[in-house]
Amino acid sequence: MKKLAYTLLFTCVFALAFALVGCGGESAPAGSSSAEPSSSAAPADQDAEVTGETTITAADLANVDIVIEYGDYDAMSELSANIQNARSEGSVVQVDGVVVNYGMSYSIVEPSNDGKRIGTVFKIEGAAEDAYPQDGQRVKITGIVGSDETGYTYFIKTLPEFVEAVG
Repeated sequence: MKKLAYTLLFTCVFALAFALVGCGGESAPAGSSSAEPSSSAAPADQDAEVTGETTITAADLANVDIVIEYGDYDAMSELSANIQNARSEGSVVQVDGVVVNYGMSYSIVEPSNDGKRIGTVFKIEGAAEDAYPQDGQRVKITGIVGSDETGYTYFIKTLPEFVEAVG
């Protein structure tokens, strides 16, 4: 009986996490903005998750394709759906939102007026977990949409100098 309860709990948690990522939607609105690194970015740490190695460079993030302003729930919902459905791979995005730490991953989210929130996972390449912004902190992230080695999980990849604390 305990195994069934644990299995059901795990399934519910997984379904909730997947639902928070978002699904459906049309292509995201394109906007232009120049991405400038911030001096108040989270510091890089050499004993990083990927031992300091990166797959992107600052030049890769220079020309932003999609800009999501703080509190634009609808635009973030559309972007999240496009990221998770592999329709935004290779797009450079800039998101002004709130960091949420789900334990094993970090997401950048947008709140709605009625208490909902939508977001997507981001990874800071070459940075250790303690270099990530704190849970609940408002930041502006500029990154490129990519996938993991399996090609099934999509997220925003960024560099430490492209994570700027806001306010």
